[in-house]
Amino acid sequence: MATIGFAIMGFGIGLFIMAGLGADPVTVLAQGIALNTGITVGRANQLVSLGLLLAVLIVDRSKLGVGTLINAIVVGWAMDMSLAVLGAPAGAVAAWAMLGLGILLLGLGVGIYVSTGVGQGSVEGAMTILAERLRVSVGFTRIIIDVSSVIAGTLLGAGFGPGTVVGALLTGPVAALTIGLIARFGGAR
Repeated sequence: MATIGFAIMGFGIGLFIMAGLGADPVTVLAQGIALNTGITVGRANQLVSLGLLLAVLIVDRSKLGVGTLINAIVVGWAMDMSLAVLGAPAGAVAAWAMLGLGILLLGLGVGIYVSTGVGQGSVEGAMTILAERLRVSVGFTRIIIDVSSVIAGTLLGAGFGPGTVVGALLTGPVAALTIGLIARFGGAR
């Protein structure tokens, strides 16, 4: 189930990118890395995830599980696969519809994988460790990670747009709704 969730996440991120309205914050960083290295954005996403995974491994192994490693591989792979088959939207309405579907799928995928309890993704692991160490809310640390990712990605030449903001605001609620529904109807755990 976690692998399915990760694949759905990757496809959702691919929709974000193809909509052309701005990728989710961590993908903005991956886009910047891809622009400067010549690798695909999915491969760059894998590098970001593996880098964070190593940091989490050094700081607090309790946040890791088999799902953490699967996440670092499958999401980037699914991103690249979706980008290979998706076409650009035909106009603004189609772009916003594509973005909306991307947000829905990203949140759905996050909700599915979190519900399996097989380990946090590297971003989520870093987020919870920062929250514990800094004694601040998880929401605040996610904002720090997202803003840092957008700044770093922008400095590396990637762009961001209204979709970046909309995605940052709506992906979490979709994930929370998915987690709640899975728990209510006989969760994956």
